[in-house]
Amino acid sequence: MQQSLRTNNYWLNGVLARAQKKPEVLDWARTRLADVKAITTAELSALAKEYLGHARASRATVLPTVEKKGKSVD
Repeated sequence: MQQSLRTNNYWLNGVLARAQKKPEVLDWARTRLADVKAITTAELSALAKEYLGHARASRATVLPTVEKKGKSVD
């Protein structure tokens, strides 16, 4: 995040390109690092409980392919 603040790509494409329609983007860019540093564990935990609960969980099982006569089966 600190590195992106030093790049032209971030400022030109991420900030200045949107600043004409949304001037507040300039302030967001200036305070972004402090805002992220201010996030607490309790805030993250509350968001995780809200958005990452069991009801929204997805599971995937990855199995190896079975080789048949020297070729793998897809």
